[in-house]
Amino acid sequence: MTKKTRFLSAEINLADVFKTETTKCPTCGGDTIERTGQLAAVYRTINAFYLALDRGENALIFQNKAFREIENLLGLHWESGAMTEHLRKHSKLKEMYEQQLEELRR
Repeated sequence: MTKKTRFLSAEINLADVFKTETTKCPTCGGDTIERTGQLAAVYRTINAFYLALDRGENALIFQNKAFREIENLLGLHWESGAMTEHLRKHSKLKEMYEQQLEELRR
C-alpha cells in the first residue's frame, strides 16, 4: 500500500518523493544512492540555482524560479488565506508553523 499525505490542496505520494536506488558510482565503482522521483527533481532544481549563483546571475530571480519549480514538482500552490484557514481548523499545528516562520525570519 502506498502511503500518501494531503496538505491543503496537494496530495503527495511519499514513495515518489523519497524514492532511491542503489547503483555503482561511475568514478570509483562503489555503491552509491541515486535519488529518483520528486526528491531527485528537487535536488536538481536546487543545484541549478547554485549554478546560477556561481555564474553571477540575479539571486532573487533564480531563487523565485527555483521555488516555483519545487512547488510545481510537489503539486503545491499558494492560495490566499488557505494556510490561515487550515491553522484555524487545526490549532495544534499553529504553534509549529509559527516557530518555523520565526526561523525563516532570522
